[in-house]
Amino acid sequence: MSHYNPRLQEYLARAEFAGIPPGMAAGEAVNPVCRDRVRIAVTQSPIGTIAEARFEVTGCAPTIAAAARLCERVRGQTSAQALAIDPEGLAADLGGDAAGKRHAFEVVLEALRRAVRAG
Repeated sequence: MSHYNPRLQEYLARAEFAGIPPGMAAGEAVNPVCRDRVRIAVTQSPIGTIAEARFEVTGCAPTIAAAARLCERVRGQTSAQALAIDPEGLAADLGGDAAGKRHAFEVVLEALRRAVRAG
């Protein structure tokens, strides 16, 4: 794991947003090339912001870290704000650019889009 930057490693080790309890609106996306599978679940607050975001991932380290960071980042945002996050912004949050790992950021963001639509 040492070939990943410290910021990505930090999110890879975090578990506070892992696991999806029953009843949360969830979206799932699968990368057709590498087969990473991501589920993101969200709940909306009464004022229309994302109150909670959780994830489940079967995939590479960058995909796991991206899901963890995304769940942290979208809490308190409106759906429109959350859906405006792009792969480059998510990559920057993890201390690097999306080159070479863009698929990780794209599959996580697609799962979020599906979760927001399901909610």
